[in-house]
Formats: sequence, C-alpha cells, structure tokens
Amino acid sequence: MKRALFISKNLIGDALNISPALRAWHAGHQDWKISLLTLPDQVAPLYYRMGVPLTVVTENQEPEFDFIFNFHCGVAFAIGQRFGMHITQCYGQMLGVEIESRCPVYEPLEEDHEVDLVLVSLFSKSCSSQKGGQPPNKMLPWDKAAKLIEMLRQVGKIGILAADDDDRVPIFRDSRYNIVENEYYRGLSLNKVALMLRDCKMLLTIDNGIAHLAATQQTRSLVLYPACLSQTWIAPIGNKNATIVQMNPVTVPLIGLMHLLRETAVKWGILE
Repeated sequence: MKRALFISKNLIGDALNISPALRAWHAGHQDWKISLLTLPDQVAPLYYRMGVPLTVVTENQEPEFDFIFNFHCGVAFAIGQRFGMHITQCYGQMLGVEIESRCPVYEPLEEDHEVDLVLVSLFSKSCSSQKGGQPPNKMLPWDKAAKLIEMLRQVGKIGILAADDDDRVPIFRDSRYNIVENEYYRGLSLNKVALMLRDCKMLLTIDNGIAHLAATQQTRSLVLYPACLSQTWIAPIGNKNATIVQMNPVTVPLIGLMHLLRETAVKWGILE
C-alpha cells in the first residue's frame, strides 16, 4: 500500500480550510494510507473529522513515504495575493486538485452540549492588538463589543466563546454592559464548540477560527471581517448562512454595527 504524509501546522481557520483539497486528493487515492503531521495542540483532533481516513501524528516517526505535501499557509497566502483566490482554492492549486466547495468540513461527534445560545466570539490570537499593544485590526474595542452583546441579550442567552488564556471583557462603569461569569464558555473542546455552533440561535464573530468552524456547521453568523484582508482570501464564504461585513474595528461606527446586527437578526426571524 502506498503511503502519503500531509503536513499542517496551522491555526484553526487555516487548518479547517485544508479539508476541501484533502478530500479531493483522497477521492482520487482511496487505496493510499494517509498520515497527517501536525502540532500537539487543540487543533490536532480536527483532522480526524474531515471525512478522510487518516492517522494524526505529532512526530514524524515514519520516514518512508511515497508522497509528502505541506499545507503551508504562507505559500497559500502568496498564491491568494497574486491571483485573488480563496484559501481553499489556493490549497487545491498547491496540491493539484479541483475542489468541489469552498466550505470547510468538520463532522462533529455527538456529546452533551448547550443549545439555543446566542454565541459571541470576539477574540483572535492573530489580531495586531495581541502583539505589543498595537491598534486592533480584527478585534472590536471592548466598549463597542459590550454594547453589541447587551443588544444580543434581547435574542437569548449569551455564550461568550473563549480560550482559557483569552482576556475577559473589562468591567464597565455602567453595569448593563458587563459580562457575568456564567456567560463565559472557556477552554471547551472544538468538537463541543462545533455542536454548540450547529445548535445555536446565531453567532456574532470576527475573523477567527470560530468563524470557520461555524462555516462547517452552516451556522447563522454575522462575521465582522477585517479591512486589512481581501475578502477573497479567507472570508467564510462557504457558509450560506453567513452575513459578512468588512470593517476596520477602530473606525467602524457603533451605531452602524447596531443597525446591522438588528437587521440581520430580524432577517433570521430571531428578533422583532
């Protein structure tokens, strides 16, 4: 049996978006044994649920492969910048396959999870504000975010998705805008988060891994996509239930965001 090694040491969104190309390659090589080399972190389990039979490894202990391919996000980005292509298409071109969809694939395993939440995901490790105090290029300033969250409480119970090391929304003088402890959902497995996204009322998110995990579940999503990136690059355009709005988080008017949020929730029939 021939053996292939794929390498993907990517963040959540970049990792999920390899799935259309990986699935296309597997469709033409179903008799191959596939290994995928990645980092020993929370992203690794995602690769098992892309609909491709494979073994995930975190150390390359098998030097003999008939085919080796690296899903290098930097290479994909260079292709995307040059040709105006989506990340999924770039991975496909790198691998030499035709992809069927620009929607990433993650098939969650059933487990107990919260349902009917109004989910909010406003953290991003790749935001410039997380690198030495620069102005944010992805994350909303917290005074804007808190007012949007207060507005979303009209829709239903709030769930703030966050990693264990994400900062909490700061305490505001006006207590209406403060996040209470039971509204935080921190450090959950990505499988549980995927199920919550599948069964939630809606998601408010920025460009981050959760936006792409939501695309795998076709979650009703309002995605605040950064002005610093081309929409052709990595916007979750495979999510047919997503409203994607490009904005600069610093300069975007709060009143405009509130109007957009209300319009979108009304369109989905979850707010009058």
